[in-house]
Amino acid sequence: MGLGGAHSRAVFFRCLATMFAAGVPLDRCLALLVEQTPQESLRLATQDVAARVWAGSTLSEAMKRQPEFSAVQCQLIQVGESSGALAAVFARLAGDEERSIQFQEKVRMSLAAPLWIGSLCLLLAAFLPPFLFRGLLEMFRQSNTELPWATQVLMLISDFVRSPWSLLISTLLLAFLTCSRGHIRRAVASSTFQELLLALPGLGRVILMVSLTRFLHALETLCVAGVSLLESLELAAAASHNSILHSRVQTAVQEIRAGGDLRLSLQTVGLFPSAFLQGIQTGLESGHMPQMVASLSRLYEIELDHALEVLTRACEPVFLVLVGGLVGFSVIATMQPLAELVRTF
Repeated sequence: MGLGGAHSRAVFFRCLATMFAAGVPLDRCLALLVEQTPQESLRLATQDVAARVWAGSTLSEAMKRQPEFSAVQCQLIQVGESSGALAAVFARLAGDEERSIQFQEKVRMSLAAPLWIGSLCLLLAAFLPPFLFRGLLEMFRQSNTELPWATQVLMLISDFVRSPWSLLISTLLLAFLTCSRGHIRRAVASSTFQELLLALPGLGRVILMVSLTRFLHALETLCVAGVSLLESLELAAAASHNSILHSRVQTAVQEIRAGGDLRLSLQTVGLFPSAFLQGIQTGLESGHMPQMVASLSRLYEIELDHALEVLTRACEPVFLVLVGGLVGFSVIATMQPLAELVRTF
């Protein structure tokens, strides 16, 4: 879900925690939130939850029917209902959503800046020469000299960029991408595509670190709430939004439930570093699993910051080489025939 949905859920849980802690009945809290929630999807989900709670359903059961609320959130609310600490759970969920917003903004800003700069430079380098050298290219076209292959390629690109076909193809491509957003999201979420992304140098490490950090954030929240470790592992893997990690952790949890060793079973996942496995084993043996997971979560946030910094620095020379290559190609394609014309006069 996007940042807008996370922000709305953060406000939702923060208001719910404040009103419930002040003694407002739960059904009244939900009714007030229906009136105050601006996002339509969350408002409709809250309205349905309020109706089910009014009909006698528990809050956790009502929320499980709505995709706006994750399995981790529903499990925590169920724990709060059992322990009588719903206000504290609501406050925890609001803090988690606010933390998630900061995390997503940090990742997006780190990746968006080099991508936008690189895309802009490539567009300028690809589309500016056909218009900037238009007069020279027309002069070359009218001359009777044999043009180098680079000049011929540049002339073909120039003709295509300035023709109506480029606008038509761009419009059709944009329309296709807009209509296929659902298929594209499902393809991106598939295990095959994510395996290809994880295999990419530099970017694959960043994607893995993002998934592991999300996994640890959710695992920390669940362990602090008192959810069992195996159930926490499954729910946290689903919250990582990584289908490979989710499926492998589910397999590992099944092995543990069948009597397998915790560390050896998690080691078969193949995505957890040795420091994570050692930390989980130490936390289990010492009885301080929430504190250990919290320390691992902070550690992987630092590792993610380092991975993002390395990736952005690595992108800079790549963009410079690409842009420099395109500019150099355009200069050679125009200067070489121009020098031949000058010699003939």
